[in-house]
Amino acid sequence: MTTGLKGQPGLFSRMRKMFGDPSERPAEAEPRPVAPEPVESRRSVRKPQFREATITIDRNGERFSVAVKDLSEFGVRIESFRKLDLPDLVDFYEPLSGIRARARVVWQEDFRAALEFIR
Repeated sequence: MTTGLKGQPGLFSRMRKMFGDPSERPAEAEPRPVAPEPVESRRSVRKPQFREATITIDRNGERFSVAVKDLSEFGVRIESFRKLDLPDLVDFYEPLSGIRARARVVWQEDFRAALEFIR
């Protein structure tokens, strides 16, 4: 046995004890099963983004900027620098892509929300 400092077993010896001697392993091990790819159940693919957009709230005409995090043809996930308290419906405008839509708030949590475009 190989020893390290002060008579302690060396790293190689400890590894051999933990994992066994490589020369004693079978030539080819059984392949590990591969997990299937997760199935995407969304209606369309989300594309990660980082763009500025504007949300307008009907009840008081308030407008504020948000960051677009994910965008699809059916909706958007947004983040804000302020805690969100959105009503059920808002107006969404993202100038770079020209998207202007009425949107339903699907969920909101602190500074993040998901909106579904109303067609």
